[in-house]
Amino acid sequence: MSGNFSMTLLFAILIFKIIAISITVTSGWRGGFIIPLFFVGATLGLIIHKLFPTINLTLAIVSCMAAINACVTRTPMGTTILLATLTGFGHFIPILFASLTGYFLAPKIPFISSQMEK
Repeated sequence: MSGNFSMTLLFAILIFKIIAISITVTSGWRGGFIIPLFFVGATLGLIIHKLFPTINLTLAIVSCMAAINACVTRTPMGTTILLATLTGFGHFIPILFASLTGYFLAPKIPFISSQMEK
């Protein structure tokens, strides 16, 4: 599956999706950001798998999805439970580890306006 896309295309998709998310979230358009963050994580997982082919594709994708979502939403446990349920990936510990890594490495400034102090 990952062999169908070039690295240039994957990087372009990654960059343009991040730009699209930032435009829609900051402009106040209706809609969520969790599924787009999962898309960004899946794209990053494909890039990592193409750079290091020995890494399991599913593990790379799900781990990147968990880390990015937990970084932005600041919800490592919710992200872990959601991804384990939605993807059917049977290994709970790597998802939890990726979520906690994203959570602890994220800046302390919230990305989401509802998380900011009033």
